[in-house]
Amino acid sequence: MSLVASRWAMAQRAGSGPAKAVLLVLADAADDAGETWIAHETISERSELSLRCVLTQMGELERSGLLSRRRRHDARGRRSSDLVTLTIADLPAPDAVREGDQTAGGAVREVPTRTSGGSYTHEARFLHARGAQEPITEPITEPEGARKTSRRKPETALPDAFPDEPAINQARTTLRDKGWNIDAAAEAESFRLHSQTHDRRCRDWRAAFRSWIIKSTERAKPSQRIQPVIVESKPPTAEVWRPRLVAFADRANGFWNTTDWGPRPGKPGCSVPPALLSEFGYGGSNVVPLREGVA
Repeated sequence: MSLVASRWAMAQRAGSGPAKAVLLVLADAADDAGETWIAHETISERSELSLRCVLTQMGELERSGLLSRRRRHDARGRRSSDLVTLTIADLPAPDAVREGDQTAGGAVREVPTRTSGGSYTHEARFLHARGAQEPITEPITEPEGARKTSRRKPETALPDAFPDEPAINQARTTLRDKGWNIDAAAEAESFRLHSQTHDRRCRDWRAAFRSWIIKSTERAKPSQRIQPVIVESKPPTAEVWRPRLVAFADRANGFWNTTDWGPRPGKPGCSVPPALLSEFGYGGSNVVPLREGVA
C-alpha cells in the first residue's frame, strides 16, 4: 500500500464512479512509484464490480492517461497479470508548486496541510495532469481524524467454540421460518470441521456461518422441505404432522425438531396422533424409527 498513490488517486477525476473505484483499488495496491501487478479478479473482488466492468474501466483509465499497462509473462512464457503504472510520476512534488503556478493544461489538486488545531485543510494547488479540470480555489477543511483511511477487518482463523449457541439458535430460527427440517447443530459441527480442515480464514465468521446455513438448504433433500413452523392456537393437524414424519423417516435425514415439535416419535409425550404414527409404522410407545441409529 502506498499513501502517496492513494492520495494521488483520491485527487483525480476518473470520469465515473466505477472508474474511480478501480483507480482507488489500483492505488491501494501500488507502490510509491505507482506500479502494481494486481490481478483483474482481485480488482473485481475489492471494488465489487464485475470482471467485465473492471476491464472496461481499465481501458477508460488508460485512454484518459491516468495509467499505462505492460504485459508480463512468466518463465515459461505464459501471460501473467499486467504491470500497471499510475501516472504519479507526471506530477511535480506538491511542495514545489504554489498557488497560481498553473502550467499549460494544468488542473487543481488538493494538498493536505496540518493546521494548528490538528485538523487538515486542503489548499488549492495547480498540478499538471492529463484531463484538466476547472480550478478549485476555496479551502476545504476536514475534521480531526478524517485523514485516517479505513481498512477492512483482518482475516482470522475460526474462533474457539464457534459456531456458538447464539449463532446456532439464529440458524434454527432461520430454518424454521423458511420451512426446512435441517439440524442446525449438525450443520454447525460440519461448518466447524470444514473450516478447520481447510485452515480457512475469514473476516466475519457469523456471516460465513449464515451463508453456510443458506447453502445447506440448497443441498437438502425434497423431504426436508416442510411447512414453516408458526405460533399455533390449536394442535397441528395431520396435514402438518405428515411432512414432519416423512422427513423423520427418511434415512438421509432422520431429524426431529424437538424444540418446536415436542418429543420425537417413540418418546414419552410425543404429540403426533397415534393413528398417524401407526400409518408410518411406528406403532405406539415402543417406536423403532425407520432410520437406523435414530433414537
